[in-house]
Amino acid sequence: MTAEELVYDILEIKNAIEDDRDIDELWLLNKINMYRTSFMAQYYALNNEIPSSWQQRIRKQIVKRVTASDDPAITNSSIVVGKVTLPKIVNLPEDVGLVRVTGSSGILSFDQIDFDSLMLKIHFNEERMGEFGWCSKVGDDLFLWPLIREIQAIVVAENPMDVQVFDPSTNTLRAMTVTDEYPIDMDIAQKIVIEILTKDLQINMQSISDLTNDSQMQLKILQNANDKKQ
Repeated sequence: MTAEELVYDILEIKNAIEDDRDIDELWLLNKINMYRTSFMAQYYALNNEIPSSWQQRIRKQIVKRVTASDDPAITNSSIVVGKVTLPKIVNLPEDVGLVRVTGSSGILSFDQIDFDSLMLKIHFNEERMGEFGWCSKVGDDLFLWPLIREIQAIVVAENPMDVQVFDPSTNTLRAMTVTDEYPIDMDIAQKIVIEILTKDLQINMQSISDLTNDSQMQLKILQNANDKKQ
């Protein structure tokens, strides 16, 4: 599904009850992202898993070579480490919102460890055997070792629009739009639409139910919820 489809359902129901011209679509997108993050945290707390539908791929992120003179987090002047800045990731326990980090070819895989341990491993030149490395996330920055030119990552981004998408028609990366696939599952999508309609737009739940049960109402998200009940 797309963000455009979530916005469509909200505006269709609002317009069926009262004028929707006072609603700013950017405000709606921000609300959708906010509730998405909240419902994801609730889901993870109960199920301890990250559905694939939440995940996005960050492609070909250039890794900068940094030292203590470049970054105050590095206190040992002899250490050279790779660094990239990631889009803000959904705050989940143990940084599991950063699902996977690999080299750009997908062969070299980086395991997450705490920052102090990473600094010690680099200081003592503790190389890993085979196709593995280490990384440590500090805020939105990701430090990596061994040094590598590019990485790719799979993440659960706080704002999906911050992650570029691959356009096969041009074979390039571009900014995500509301018509691209939005990283969410249907259950959370339905909860978001209902939450915005009832909490933010103060629409009575019975009115929403009446509209979703109306066979003439062509909805994208809530119609699916109605179909599942039948």
